[in-house]
Amino acid sequence: MIKYEKNNFFVSFKVEGFLLLTTTKEIIVQNSLPLKECNVVIPYLTKEKCISLYSFLTKYVDLFANKTILMCEQIHGVNIIYANQKNVDFFSGILQINNSTVGYKIFFQSDGIISNSKQDIIAIFTADCIPLFVIDNKNKWFALVHVGRKGLQNGIVQHLFEKLFSLPSFSLKDTLFIVGPHICKDCYYVNGEKYSLVDILFSQLKFFNIKHSQLIDTEICTFHNKQFFSYRRDTTSYRAVSVITQL
Repeated sequence: MIKYEKNNFFVSFKVEGFLLLTTTKEIIVQNSLPLKECNVVIPYLTKEKCISLYSFLTKYVDLFANKTILMCEQIHGVNIIYANQKNVDFFSGILQINNSTVGYKIFFQSDGIISNSKQDIIAIFTADCIPLFVIDNKNKWFALVHVGRKGLQNGIVQHLFEKLFSLPSFSLKDTLFIVGPHICKDCYYVNGEKYSLVDILFSQLKFFNIKHSQLIDTEICTFHNKQFFSYRRDTTSYRAVSVITQL
């Protein structure tokens, strides 16, 4: 059972011990620190992404208590990594949020992360692309993947399943694939033709014998819904933050 919640700052879904959410623009607007004075710097993230993350952390720092934020470099590639994978390059640091500290890691050359640790909270940034949440309810694996047109065309779904199938324990029939806010096919044109990210994604997922009941689309269009950042609508540099973690 999925419990849906929506307020001015985010939309969220709770799925049997997991929290999934995507922030709105309001999380930045309501930030008590004026944007021009925000000096938080996270290497390998743009200033706008830093502001989005910092604004979210400032308002909901308790969500991140005793957890490490795991982020991708997001290069519109196909690389999916494990949180505890060896021989991968990453940058780590600590953020000071009011009286709390939050650790983070940024994995280079990646667009998706898989974990099964309650101490991990995976985050990605989007402004039209799909934040794809993946949950194996039986074995408590969870993932968050940045899915855009280039990734779909270059095989990110195949790479995702290669990682999932190589996990020490993974149950395909117990796994949900949940699509967060993204641009819909009526608003996204490629070479003059409508282009549906979610239709192509679901088609590729079904190739791996994923049933329709395992596929969930939040049906929130970032272009239609002005609560969300949309690069196609506004050519914005700001991004929504999507996160997934175990409760």
